[in-house]
Amino acid sequence: MQSIDMTSHSRAIRLASFNMRGANNTPAALLFDAFDDVDVVLLQEHWLHEDNVNTLKTALPQHSIYLKTGFDTELPRTRGRPSGGVGFCVKKIPYKRIPTDSRRVQAILLDVSGTDLLLINVYMPFDRHSAESLAEFSDSVH
Repeated sequence: MQSIDMTSHSRAIRLASFNMRGANNTPAALLFDAFDDVDVVLLQEHWLHEDNVNTLKTALPQHSIYLKTGFDTELPRTRGRPSGGVGFCVKKIPYKRIPTDSRRVQAILLDVSGTDLLLINVYMPFDRHSAESLAEFSDSVH
């Protein structure tokens, strides 16, 4: 877990990034204790469907939850790193969702005291033995 403070004009923003390794593997009490005082939490590998935010809403009731599923919802769910998904948990800061073409890249534009702050959340596991993995990574960042 990484946490940083950012100051924009008169408003300090607390950010944290957390690789969940599965929402079902992370107790709600741990999430609440770790992130209740954080304004924006960037999540990776949550393994939740976009419509299934109850796990996170229970843990972080003051946060707005925006998930991006890492797997194709039309296919059977797979296991493994490429399919974990990303998410934002935003506490009492107005934001807009920024569309991206990748299931591994997510962006929001925060309105912090009249100043726009773009946050990009990326989950990009890399398999150095796979040319396909390198091509997918390259396509995601262009």
